[in-house]
Amino acid sequence: MANSILPVIVLYQTRLSDSATYQSLIKPNGIEEFVVYDNSPDTFAQEDIATLCPRAIYVRDTQNSG
Repeated sequence: MANSILPVIVLYQTRLSDSATYQSLIKPNGIEEFVVYDNSPDTFAQEDIATLCPRAIYVRDTQNSG
């Protein structure tokens, strides 16, 4: 994946499959490799990203450190 640009989706208390970016950009264009940066607090139950998008890179930051 050298010299590639990966899309990044930033989430806050939103399931990936419900996010507008995922629905309008990622899913319809068949993009398999992208980064999901989830700023949701630890009380928010995110769906299983690895099952939904096996090639996505998922980062959970419950401190919402920006």
